[in-house]
Amino acid sequence: KNHRFDLFFLMIIFVNSAGMALEVEVAGIALGQSFGIPGYHMDKSEYARRVNSLELLDRVCISLFVVELVLRVWAYRTAWLLSLWNYFDFFIVTVEVARWASYDSFMPLDPVALRLIRICRMMRLVRLLRWHQVLHSLNTLLVSLVSSANILVWSLCILFIIQTVAGMCLCQVVHSYLADTALELPAEARAEAFKYYGTMWRALVTMFEVWFGNWAPPCRALFDGIDEIFGLFFLAYRCCLGFAVLSVVQAVFIQQTMKVVQQDVEFMMATKAHDKARSSEQLLKIFLSMDESGDGKVSWEEFEPHLAKPQTKLLLNTMDVSVGEISHVFELMDDGDGLLGPDEFINGINNIKGQARALELYTALSLIRRMERKVDHMWSVMGGVAQAERHCQ
Repeated sequence: KNHRFDLFFLMIIFVNSAGMALEVEVAGIALGQSFGIPGYHMDKSEYARRVNSLELLDRVCISLFVVELVLRVWAYRTAWLLSLWNYFDFFIVTVEVARWASYDSFMPLDPVALRLIRICRMMRLVRLLRWHQVLHSLNTLLVSLVSSANILVWSLCILFIIQTVAGMCLCQVVHSYLADTALELPAEARAEAFKYYGTMWRALVTMFEVWFGNWAPPCRALFDGIDEIFGLFFLAYRCCLGFAVLSVVQAVFIQQTMKVVQQDVEFMMATKAHDKARSSEQLLKIFLSMDESGDGKVSWEEFEPHLAKPQTKLLLNTMDVSVGEISHVFELMDDGDGLLGPDEFINGINNIKGQARALELYTALSLIRRMERKVDHMWSVMGGVAQAERHCQ
């Protein structure tokens, strides 16, 4: 349950992923050598040595993953069954152990399927996002990606419809040119045009290439080979749709994604906790610079000159702390002993940070009104007592 435990196995996953990448690299070199491609050569002894080393590394990582799984089950006990990530870990570890056994010829398994499943092992990195202090930025990115799923689907639908309509229209026009035997088109031009726009599927892929990739070759195939009038189509398509529509879709996509992210309660809580931790760390540095005696307490004599420094004021202003009357700030944070501890200083600055909220102003005004009514009542009572005394005299 310790974050250091997660960090250790995060490093193991990275090491194991690097080993998997090296395995693919070695297999690619061997495949290139078998095809006779220049620059790819490896002796059999060198190949066997690398394969055995990577296999040993993989088995060490698998053993550590088994130990991790056992320790998690022992630590969480029945609570282990409540997380879907634990079932995912169990599946991946089981598959790895089965692959290990298949290498020893105990059971036949498809090596291609096992290689694909091994890639899923890197998905275990997502569960480590619970350590927000280190992976807060990565967590922000993943939360944004998940939040963009809905708007992403509709954006892709709009883009697909536009591309389909444009591809269908262009495909029909090109077919009319290719089917017209009266036109003296070179065979190479007809073949080139058919390569890009011969079928609906070819035309659809071409339109996506025009929008997101290199649009010059598909354009030149019609502009140079059939008719220059097609240049107007591609200019209009690229300017009106490729720029205007795509820019609007991207803007709406970003705006809606950020809106959904800001409504994620868990993410906002993690963000506030992360910001508070950073703010407390900066305030602790300021406190330590004030504590010249090193006794863990700051007196008024130590507090006043440091808080009056422009550098300290600038740092507090960046944290939305308005420093007016220095003595008043000290009185607000002091608990009555004339000394400030680190907790008093950090909590006090956090409490006076920012502008006063409407609820706080209303509460203070309400208390003042109550005090006024009590003072008026006490004054009237005292006046009545004084008047009664005069009558008695």
